[in-house]
Amino acid sequence: MAITAYDALTERQKAPKVLLINDFAISSSSSSPPFFNLAATFRDNIRSFLREYAEIEDYTIDGATVSTIFLGSQANGVVFPLYIIEQQISDSSPNPLCDFCRCFGWGHHYVTKRKYHMIIPNRDEWNEPLKRESLKLSSHLMHGLIHCNGFGHLLCINTDLDDPNHLSGDQIMDFWDRLCSTLHTRKISLDDTSKKGAMDLRLLHGVAYGRPWFGKWDYMFSHGSFGVKKDLYWRAILTLSSIEVDKILEELSGTSKGRVMKKIIDFYRGSTESPLATLSDLLRFMLGFISKAPIERKTAMALVAMSLDHVSYPTLRADENTEVCTSPDQESDDNGYESGRDTVLDDHNTTTSGIKPPQYYSFDDLSRREHSRWPGRRLNDAAQAVLKVFKERNSTISRQDLREAVRSSIGDTGLIDFLLKHIDKVLIGDQIVQRSTNPKSRMLQFSLRTINSRVQEQKRKKKRKVKPQETSECTSTTPGLSPYDDILYLYQNLLLTYPDSDLYSEASQVILKCKSFVKEWSYQEQNHLTVSCQVLPNHEELLRDFTRLLPPGDLVAVPENATIRELKSAAEKVLRDTYCITETFEVLEIRNRYLEKLDDNVSLKSQGNTEFMVKGFGLDIGTELRYEGGFDDWTVDCKCGARDDDGERMVACDACKVWHHTLCNSIEDDEAVPSVFLCNMCYGDSLRSKKRNLSIR
Repeated sequence: MAITAYDALTERQKAPKVLLINDFAISSSSSSPPFFNLAATFRDNIRSFLREYAEIEDYTIDGATVSTIFLGSQANGVVFPLYIIEQQISDSSPNPLCDFCRCFGWGHHYVTKRKYHMIIPNRDEWNEPLKRESLKLSSHLMHGLIHCNGFGHLLCINTDLDDPNHLSGDQIMDFWDRLCSTLHTRKISLDDTSKKGAMDLRLLHGVAYGRPWFGKWDYMFSHGSFGVKKDLYWRAILTLSSIEVDKILEELSGTSKGRVMKKIIDFYRGSTESPLATLSDLLRFMLGFISKAPIERKTAMALVAMSLDHVSYPTLRADENTEVCTSPDQESDDNGYESGRDTVLDDHNTTTSGIKPPQYYSFDDLSRREHSRWPGRRLNDAAQAVLKVFKERNSTISRQDLREAVRSSIGDTGLIDFLLKHIDKVLIGDQIVQRSTNPKSRMLQFSLRTINSRVQEQKRKKKRKVKPQETSECTSTTPGLSPYDDILYLYQNLLLTYPDSDLYSEASQVILKCKSFVKEWSYQEQNHLTVSCQVLPNHEELLRDFTRLLPPGDLVAVPENATIRELKSAAEKVLRDTYCITETFEVLEIRNRYLEKLDDNVSLKSQGNTEFMVKGFGLDIGTELRYEGGFDDWTVDCKCGARDDDGERMVACDACKVWHHTLCNSIEDDEAVPSVFLCNMCYGDSLRSKKRNLSIR
């Protein structure tokens, strides 16, 4: 396909080189490879890349140079720009430290002298100059940030399906992965918050394929939020992916959900000769079915309809015990309401004035839509305990008092906190619990309100029997016609809220808490040797930062026959070029991994090792540009098990200065942090101290 000229190409004084995205490293204007002197490290390759292909724009962003490289897609013939913004880091830089490093666990890395933003904007912004805000947007087609030491972060990947010439997510990721490999990045992190409609792909693909969507490019689990470790993550993946499909059908038989799922499962099982024995098998096949052409899907639907007996597709008819549901997502709940419908509230009734209409009409609906790890049944039981407290006290109750009152009957504090956060969104019979802020204390409080009787009339209408001719299929579409809707139904009713099973819902929540993934590259170089040199701090520096991890070693390329003396010279040059703290650093000696000093004349290759320690003097220990996570050494020790900043909201104890998750300490995301916060340990110490003082008196 011929390359379609991007508008800005015609405005250039000379025809720029175009790199083909599907065959990266091949230039349309030259048969030569893009790097004539491919180096072993990112810091050298990015300079060659910009020098060879980039055009410098006539504007800067806060003094940072903006360059453009043009890329061509062989798939659809579109030429589009890749902007690279080179930020030089200094004391006067607006944002010299890296929040992404801090939240990913790389806060102990030295601050690099340069970092590179790589951005492919949205199509309607290709002719517009980038702005300062462009570096913070998450709406670009692609945005990556790479430090000059080769560590970086993929910040966003998006695609515009409304654009007929759009680049797919797979195409953009293919390009990003090839770019990182060609430039010799070392590690790239990402926060996987990718979604397909209402579905989190890290959960859907985790169960279907045993890896997230980014796992296709070898991004692996790094760490979870709220103390989730790798072993628990994999156990959750295995638990959900190994659920037997026949077990699902058996456990849900006789229910409206079971009948819908049987129709869906029968169709996809009839479309393949594979047994589709587990939930993983089923979801993997359904995801593959989406990629089939519409004519293939229709053919499969016709063949399955011919092969299946008519009893496999029952029409649900209303009788004495059957409620009619009109779609998988609009199933009648325990109260007889259809999810998503509005309830009539009488604003003239003094008991309902000012109450917001409930968002959900059952706890099953709440559990599904708020991605609760507790099923609707558990939430409903907990809500009954809350109602009991209101009936006993018959007054407005503060959040803390209500939480303590129901704790003995519910037990699970996480369940209590979730319920109190969302309880005002659900109608409980003819009553609703209202959240408000006390105007004097500014503390959250709850009250019980009764809804007007017109709601009860609406409820009776929903429960009313229907005549036999008012029948309806329990699905709004035929299975296979919209595979996405079929997958969404299984996602919401199995992965998020598996009926009568806390275990499966908890496994889903474990996976959803795992967003941090990383890819590490290793390279086999020819004609030279690449070794890692790690700075060994002196005794005083080690004492000052005793609890902080040592920064990773830096890659240094030397000839294969190099000596230790040559490595010292090369390492000193690399460290001075890469980090703010080592700008005047002098290397005095090289030590092996056993901390033994190596003679300058010893051959490097004879050591049989590629990891060395570098000792010297000249570290600028007074600079604030020391660690990417900041100069202060934060201590995280939350009761969930977290020992490092995982990007979730935290609060520091005013006594011990240790950081804890707000959610783990019953502080909701929409609540302000208290003016004085004490962790459980310090709060206990405070109580014991008060008791001792009272006993002395």
